[in-house]
Amino acid sequence: KITRSDGGGTSFAVVGRGKHVSKRESVVSTILSDDCALSAMISGSRAHGVVGSGRKTGKGFLVKVKFLPKDVQYTAGEFMYTSGLSGVTPSSILIGRLAEDGEGRIVRIVDNLYAEALIEPVANFDNLHFLLVLVPEK
Repeated sequence: KITRSDGGGTSFAVVGRGKHVSKRESVVSTILSDDCALSAMISGSRAHGVVGSGRKTGKGFLVKVKFLPKDVQYTAGEFMYTSGLSGVTPSSILIGRLAEDGEGRIVRIVDNLYAEALIEPVANFDNLHFLLVLVPEK
């Protein structure tokens, strides 16, 4: 559960995806891990990308978003949600917000093919005690 800074109550945020789920335990690969790939969408532009691979910074964490369209205008602070394109992860679950990199850029163009960005996850990875694991119905 995350307390929203805008006074709007509480909400849930994505911290990763399940690698292994059984009746009594779950192994979760967080969005900070290199082996996590989560389909996501930016709220304003509706651009889709893949979230995964993060690092700790002095003030929190930053997570990479790959394969964004290069010809879209991005704005720091835009919300990023799960897209639901994988068919496994539900759509519209909050992941984080677009952030500037150390050089003040929001995106960097890779090989003139796609854009990469960084997000600040809204989940507090330094203080996780409980996780809700969503399992699709069979």
